[in-house]
Amino acid sequence: MASEKHSWSRIGESMEAVLVQVDGDRITKLSPDESQPMGRHGLSSATLASAGASHDPRRLKRPKRRTASGWEEVDWETAIREIGGQIKAIRKQSGVRALGVYAGAPVGTNTRGLTRTMSFALGLGTPNLYSPLSTLGGPLLRASELMVGHPVAWQTDVGRAHFVVLLGANQDAQGWGPLQAGRNLAADLAFSRKTKGTKVVAVDPRRTPGTTGADQHLAIRPGTELYFMLAVLDQVLKSGWHEKQYVDDWCAGLPKLADAAAPWTTERVAPICGITAEEIAGVALKYTRAAMACVHRSPQALQSEHGTL
Repeated sequence: MASEKHSWSRIGESMEAVLVQVDGDRITKLSPDESQPMGRHGLSSATLASAGASHDPRRLKRPKRRTASGWEEVDWETAIREIGGQIKAIRKQSGVRALGVYAGAPVGTNTRGLTRTMSFALGLGTPNLYSPLSTLGGPLLRASELMVGHPVAWQTDVGRAHFVVLLGANQDAQGWGPLQAGRNLAADLAFSRKTKGTKVVAVDPRRTPGTTGADQHLAIRPGTELYFMLAVLDQVLKSGWHEKQYVDDWCAGLPKLADAAAPWTTERVAPICGITAEEIAGVALKYTRAAMACVHRSPQALQSEHGTL
């Protein structure tokens, strides 16, 4: 008997919300679950093509062991025991540095998956963690580790915030999320603007559909996003607009950060960015006064000569 189930796509990194039509033990159709935020932008071709994967005759459903005469099927308990035995033998013979753990790209944006991967690596005792992350993704994870204590690229709450600053506003063309090319949060943001009046500030040198539809467009000079953020930080610290008790209880290093940022006052930075000090101060004030706010960058926003700073 046919039925319909709510699920989500495990393919790629976009976590699309999916309505699954099932007849017996077979998936007969996949369609976007538009009742969920992650279902409002459709389904990727990879997700749609996955409908027949569960009954593809080429699918491996049990482990196979290579033998002199070919491949033979074994049970999971045997496979895990034999693989574990080989890992122990390598570690005993060559040490823990002879072992490594490979983490696929989706792990970089999946908190639970990354925690499990790191726990497994710690259990092995190996310091070697490999991934396909490019020279762009690696520094992002390192920056996240320095800022929040672990290399997890948290996804910003674009669809829930009341005030959103977009660094690089051509998000639809460039993809959303620090490590999630193809994840489109435009529908979430549009819904949030319609239902709770979320305000959007586009900080982008260009005039794009994103800047045209924003509540405010700050046309900064190309490559000056860093200085814009320093000026916002200057306003927050100088005016005491940060949560002092929270910083005292949970954060470390604010005095050093304040010292490093001190030379970059709003009055100095405004001419560098090509906008007025009043515009920067206005963004900082609205950001700190919003019930929930976030700064979200496009993947290309900080790929300038100053991006690594």
